[in-house]
Amino acid sequence: MRAASPDKERYESAVRLLPARLRSIAQSLDGGLKGRAEEFRLRAGRPFSIAFPQGEVAPMPSDEVTPEDISELLRIVSKGSIHTVAESLKWGFVTAEGGHRVGVCGSAIVKNGEIAGLRNMSSASLRIAKELKGIGNGIYKMLVSGKKIPNILIVSPPGGGKTTLLRDFIRLISDGGMRVAVADERNELAALNEGIPGFDIGMHTDVIEGCGKPDAVMMLLRAMNPQVIAMDEITTPEDMEAMERAANCGVSLLATAHAYGMEDLKRRVYYRAAEKLFDKAVLIEQSEGKRRYTVRDFAYESPRGDVNAC
Repeated sequence: MRAASPDKERYESAVRLLPARLRSIAQSLDGGLKGRAEEFRLRAGRPFSIAFPQGEVAPMPSDEVTPEDISELLRIVSKGSIHTVAESLKWGFVTAEGGHRVGVCGSAIVKNGEIAGLRNMSSASLRIAKELKGIGNGIYKMLVSGKKIPNILIVSPPGGGKTTLLRDFIRLISDGGMRVAVADERNELAALNEGIPGFDIGMHTDVIEGCGKPDAVMMLLRAMNPQVIAMDEITTPEDMEAMERAANCGVSLLATAHAYGMEDLKRRVYYRAAEKLFDKAVLIEQSEGKRRYTVRDFAYESPRGDVNAC
C-alpha cells in the first residue's frame, strides 16, 4: 500500500480537530487537493470553506456554519478544557496539538482597558501546519559557511510559507552542529506536546513556548548559551529590540517578517531597524503555483540568487 504524503497526513491531522459534521465534509475532498489545502474557515451563518493558494472553496455551499460549530472546534482543540487556553484566546488564537493554529473572532471582553477574552465567537480559521523537509537546502548551502551564519530575515506576504521555511532552516542549522534557541510564542515552530517537539527542529535545538518573544529571548540568552536565536513573525518594536540584544551578545539571528518585498519592508515602522540588524533577506514569492526564494543583501539590495522550491 502506498504511504500517504506528509501534506495529506497533516491535512488529516487538522481534520480531526473539526466538529464531526464538518469533519465529514473535509474528508470528502478529492485526495489530490488535500495536500494543497492551507486552512479551514468557519464563519457563523456562512458555508464552511477550505482555503487554497488560489482562494477559498465551499465544498457544500448550502451547509452553513453555526456558532455551536465554532464552540465545538475550541472544545476539541482545548481537549475539553477551554479555561486552559483562555490566556491564548484573549490574543485571538490557540495552537493545537500538531502545530495547527486556530484563530478566532468574536466580541472582545475588555477589562481595565485591556482585552481579557472573547465571547460570542463569530468565525475561526484552522491553519494546517506544514512540514516540508529540505526546502531550505539551497539557501543553507548559499548562506552558511562552517560555523558562520549571517543574520537572516525571511520575508513574504501572509500565508507565503515563512514559518515552514524557518522551521526547515532551524533544523538544518541545528543538525549542522550549532545550538539553536527558539522563541516559539505560538508553539507553531516546534509544536511541543508534553515537552516533545511535534516537528523535526534538529538535534541541537532548545525551545521556549507560550510567552512573549522578548521575554523568551532573554531567558534563552541567560540559560541556554545559544549560537543562533530564531523567532517567527517580528511584529512589535519590542521584538526587534530583543533581537538587537541577542545580536549584541554575539548570537546569530534568524527571523521572519510580513512584507511584499524589500521596499514594502522599509515602509513598515516595526522593520526600520532591520537594515542595520540583518545581513541577508530571503524573499518568498509565488510564481505559477510555486514558491521562489530570492536571497538579497540588506546593504546593497542586490539579488544573490534564486532558489526554486515547492
